[in-house]
Amino acid sequence: MNAQATKSLAELNKDLEAAQGKLVNGGFKEEDFKAIKDIQASIKKFEDEKNANVKSITDKITQFGFTLSDIFTYADIKKAGYVKADVSTTPRAPSTPRVKVERPSDKGIELFNIPKGDGKGARGFEYNKGRIFEDASTTIKTPYASASKALVGNVKTKEDLMKFVSAKNKAEATNYLNSPAGQKEVNAILAYIKNDKLTVAELKAL
Repeated sequence: MNAQATKSLAELNKDLEAAQGKLVNGGFKEEDFKAIKDIQASIKKFEDEKNANVKSITDKITQFGFTLSDIFTYADIKKAGYVKADVSTTPRAPSTPRVKVERPSDKGIELFNIPKGDGKGARGFEYNKGRIFEDASTTIKTPYASASKALVGNVKTKEDLMKFVSAKNKAEATNYLNSPAGQKEVNAILAYIKNDKLTVAELKAL
């Protein structure tokens, strides 16, 4: 029986490296050349048989509809890295739902509406009556109304701002904005555009 036929592919490759090493280092004989050819033939035969067996196995898998779990244990599959590591199934504590804070201006009429601009994150400006005079929070004393890019980029003067009177309640909004209270609110918005560090108290004092 041919000794090469009983060796693994790794062993055959190791023999081939050793035989080729003689050629590089000198001391190469005729029988060494023959040994290289024999080893190469054994490697080719091994690979041909391997490919034939792989095809036979895949044909059987297709024919009978085998799955990995039919052939290997879960531990084998996991060890080979084909499944994710076990993760904790401990349920998470339910998150605290966010509660929307009701503000007086939520019920006020919409005075201005500037559509959002182009670009990611570009916000518009929707402004309800009285919003410039509301604190952002109990600890943040600047206005709840934000000086968005849409507002700052489009408005420099009272005339600019009046171009964006809301179409929802245009007549009512226009009447209010022409009143003393409305004029005070417009002036506060314009001041806030110039300096968004102003507090509500400072804007009310204008």
